[in-house]
Amino acid sequence: MTKPIFSNNSNKIAMLAIGSLLLVLMLMTRGNHFMSSVNLPSASIAVFFLAGLYLSRISAFWFFYITSIVIDLSVSYSKGDFGSCITNTYPLLAFSYGAVFYAGRLLSVSVATGLSTTLALKTLLVLFIGTSVAFVISNGSYYWFSGNYVEPNWQEYTERFAKYYPSYILRPLYYVVPALLIHWTFSTIRIKQQIDAIKIK
Repeated sequence: MTKPIFSNNSNKIAMLAIGSLLLVLMLMTRGNHFMSSVNLPSASIAVFFLAGLYLSRISAFWFFYITSIVIDLSVSYSKGDFGSCITNTYPLLAFSYGAVFYAGRLLSVSVATGLSTTLALKTLLVLFIGTSVAFVISNGSYYWFSGNYVEPNWQEYTERFAKYYPSYILRPLYYVVPALLIHWTFSTIRIKQQIDAIKIK
């Protein structure tokens, strides 16, 4: 039977390290708020997906959600403009991020013991579905209910959907794909070590 990538003794340390890396990613890329010299795609969707995949606890979701709120409020306050970011639909971001967190959480048990090529592809498919749901919630609610559009209509929304959806789907891949490659490498090494140990016995 394949053993988990992280043993019981190192599990807490590994989760702390992953959580810290995800936090740094969010701080560095959420609108480039704190580091003007860094111009990276927003990692927020990837952070919630990977948090669901590797941390899985609901407390992890709330930690990153509250962090995102603090970042947005801090930046809006520093700019003196809350209108463009904080609207009456802002609370619905909880459902948007919750969709991708839940998507990652669905596979958390499967990836705990290793990451095969098939499972990696399945993970990317689940990411695509979760991100699509997140986009419909965040983009759709902002367009239809924020009050920033005088006469919302399906034609304009369709145009906005076609304009923003591709980049929204692609952004998480910049972070999730490298994470899966690292995970796959550790899985391969771990399995090889187990096979070698069996041969020695």
